[in-house]
Amino acid sequence: MKLIRLATDNDGVFQSSFQNDMILAPNSQMALLNLTFKSEYDVLNVNSSNSKVTVKTDSTVASSESSIDLNEAIYTEADYNSFLDDLKFTMNAALADDDQINCMSSQWNIRDYEGRKRLEYRYAPFFNPLNMKVGGTGSELSLMSFNPNRITLTYPLANKNHTIFRKIDGIPNPNTEDTSDNLLSSAKLCSGNGIMLARSFLNLTNGSASIYDNGFGIGLSRKNLAATQSAGTAIAYDDRTYEVRVNRPTENWYFTNKDDNIVEIDSGIIPQHLGGALGALENRDTAFFKRVGGTLEVGVLQEIGGVGVKQVFFTVELGDDEPDLYPYIYINGAAGFQHIDLFNYSIDPWVNQSFSQNATNDIANGWSVTGLNSDQASFNAYSNGLDAAIIAPGVLFSSTGGYLNLPEGGNWTQAPTPATENFDETDIDGSIAQYRRTQVGTPALAQWWEANGQTAWKVYNNKPLIGAVNTPDFNATIDLTTGVITIGTTTFTPAVVPTLTAQVPLFPLPNPTNWEDNLVCELTLHKDIWKFLGFTAFGGDNYLQSDIPIGISADRAEHKCWSWRLAENQFRIQQSDNFIVTSESVALDSHDASRVHYVDQPVGTYNNPASDKMGRRKNILMTIPTNDNTSGLVEYEASTPVFIDINNANELNLKNLNFRILNKDFKPIQQSSETAIMTVLIKKGSESL
Repeated sequence: MKLIRLATDNDGVFQSSFQNDMILAPNSQMALLNLTFKSEYDVLNVNSSNSKVTVKTDSTVASSESSIDLNEAIYTEADYNSFLDDLKFTMNAALADDDQINCMSSQWNIRDYEGRKRLEYRYAPFFNPLNMKVGGTGSELSLMSFNPNRITLTYPLANKNHTIFRKIDGIPNPNTEDTSDNLLSSAKLCSGNGIMLARSFLNLTNGSASIYDNGFGIGLSRKNLAATQSAGTAIAYDDRTYEVRVNRPTENWYFTNKDDNIVEIDSGIIPQHLGGALGALENRDTAFFKRVGGTLEVGVLQEIGGVGVKQVFFTVELGDDEPDLYPYIYINGAAGFQHIDLFNYSIDPWVNQSFSQNATNDIANGWSVTGLNSDQASFNAYSNGLDAAIIAPGVLFSSTGGYLNLPEGGNWTQAPTPATENFDETDIDGSIAQYRRTQVGTPALAQWWEANGQTAWKVYNNKPLIGAVNTPDFNATIDLTTGVITIGTTTFTPAVVPTLTAQVPLFPLPNPTNWEDNLVCELTLHKDIWKFLGFTAFGGDNYLQSDIPIGISADRAEHKCWSWRLAENQFRIQQSDNFIVTSESVALDSHDASRVHYVDQPVGTYNNPASDKMGRRKNILMTIPTNDNTSGLVEYEASTPVFIDINNANELNLKNLNFRILNKDFKPIQQSSETAIMTVLIKKGSESL
């Protein structure tokens, strides 16, 4: 009897070359005595066929739907956590950039609950972190650290809803760049769809020439500054990851983007309204940070000539490995020159779960910080000055786009040829046009008008259909002030100047007053993804939708602005449950009948695919069952070796002895960095153990 010990680091391929003769007697037999190896099994293959993630935050609103693709990759037992990170990032990036209240300021998370994965969707509180109470208990939720001996909070309203902050009287301006008079947040910015705002409530020229001795800066840091430094300590420049800063009314806004620039950059944007004497709120310059669609947009909102303008300083593409972003503010201007208000941001909604990824021990009523409307939770963004600064719920500064509602004009008078015109919405179904034009006394005359911006229209003599190639017959312009339409030398004058319609907010805001609505959020993933996470397949299509009820009026407490889908099965990375050891150099009397069809089966071979598996010769030395292979480690020891006939009629002189470990489908394994060891026995047919 011969014993041969082999080893490999080459994905289960054992190759050996013997320098001395190895003679096998006629009718020898071979057995596997033991085998130890560790594999890295491909647990999930994300590719173009299963990578799409679709989120529709309101099942009744088409514009609340968005789709993003996962990164295409093959994940193993060693790196599947990076897939979970990518899935969470992609679900958040798929939240639509829409003025639907439950799109803006909301977030997805993937958490563990008693060994199962839970996909959680939650509205993010858009609140004032300097004066915030948790609903239900009314207890303060302290989120900001600052030195009360240098910074003070003031409340111009009796109910303390509106917070203004500044330096304490007597604290001077710095002469150089200084960030020590700061406010640091321990609650990270929402990583789904969220925003951060701060406004210059008061900014006066202090008569100095330094570009650092007035104004304020606001930014996001990749470091949790509140946890790593004391309040009143200067912020290290490298920790000011994304920032905007203003000094005086006559000096431009500055910004910092550490991803692209080492130094601070002049934006070229001059302030419009930084605030004068304390008085009524107005649309003063408001710094903004907006995270949506996997990007961070940074700039300032301004009012120029009575029109709201969004000035974007830079946009950053974030990735699934993007660390958390923590807000900070520092004040340079002295008490008489710089006041700040309207500081609100979308807080990561798991703040009162201490951002734990373990949902098993969540506190009771943990949703209450986000599951209340503005009446029940008085200290939110709308009571922090925002309600006095907005044009309409969810609209800051102004709306943009849209077109004049032509039917509101009543009877239009044509000149120089006298005629009376009307506009209506008759017969526009299936058309790209918004309105139809008719002429009083000439019923056969009809035209279709398509808006081309606020002041231009495309005019068609034949109804322009959706999806068709449509060429306008005329182009018209309209004066927004008078409502007069001009086509060449012809004019139409309305009886009543129509108003703008179909506008969208320049800068959508979350409005917690609408959280009361009982909505259904739709999440659509491929069945491969659902099954990997431990969910039981529902439906028959490849892409399967899950409906997640959410809203204050939802029938279950856990759906009140915080809802989830919990996997039915425990989350386990299960590797192959059976491996095959084959001989690559010596033919064995072994057979396999595991498939209906083989790529290498002989031409003309037939079997009944409904009932028969196709048999074939395969040099199988042993099959290795594994009852629990969650780690990839396989240790096999034969208590009684099973010998397989070699069927050699004559002596064999072996120079090479090669074997291979395969998955149960005969595909190669991916071996870990640990060496695989195999011991093989070869004996004469008549020889006993």
